[in-house]
Amino acid sequence: MAATVLAVLGACAAPPAPLPFKALVPVGSMSVEALGPGLADSVSIVTWLSPPADEPVTIVGQRPAGRDGDDALLDLSVRYQDFPGAGPVAHGRTLKRALPFGGDGVASPTLPLTRWFTVDLDAPRDALARRVHVVGRLYTVDVHDQEGHAGSVVIDLPLASVETIARPPSLSLAVALRSGPADEVFLAAAATPPALRPRAVDQLVQSLATTQGAVREAAFAGLLFLTGETLGRSEYRWQQWWRERRGTNAGLR
Repeated sequence: MAATVLAVLGACAAPPAPLPFKALVPVGSMSVEALGPGLADSVSIVTWLSPPADEPVTIVGQRPAGRDGDDALLDLSVRYQDFPGAGPVAHGRTLKRALPFGGDGVASPTLPLTRWFTVDLDAPRDALARRVHVVGRLYTVDVHDQEGHAGSVVIDLPLASVETIARPPSLSLAVALRSGPADEVFLAAAATPPALRPRAVDQLVQSLATTQGAVREAAFAGLLFLTGETLGRSEYRWQQWWRERRGTNAGLR
């Protein structure tokens, strides 16, 4: 009788069986915004992790053996380009940042697990516009639901971008191309909303045949910013490139 009681008590005290391994990789997304007006010298980055199915999952940071400190790490690659607005020239730099991801949490279909981060950039010099691209990876997290867990997983966070300009333009692009000044040509081009950029590129390409000096240089700078194409100062190369793409929006930022 005593042996039976001890056996029952021992069974009750036994730790629960570990959860079996299961394919559970959350869906990651990310956004980036400038902190403050003007050219961004700091950006705010927000990450969201959503469950891979309709049920909530718990995300737990895993501390590697022998390491103190935070559990999971967010590995960011931040590339930013500065555009002086005079000619088809841009200056780029890439920063690498490994940031502590923060505490564990639950990601549900209606409430993703959200984290906020701030990354400081170099102060812009002699630039009228700055474009920032961010990609990320989250390392050393375990994901589990009631039926299993994934072990150590890596979650990719897709590209997020933000564009900033030194100041809002005071002229429309059409007016700036006719009467300048050159800075206003570039600012008006860079401030063009995405839906209107094909029209802006069309105006800039057409202007190459009639503008000169600083205004023409600003038109080349605007084309570089809006398209990302490195076609230099060749009026004919830009005209040929645009003839092949007009009406498709292909190649526009």
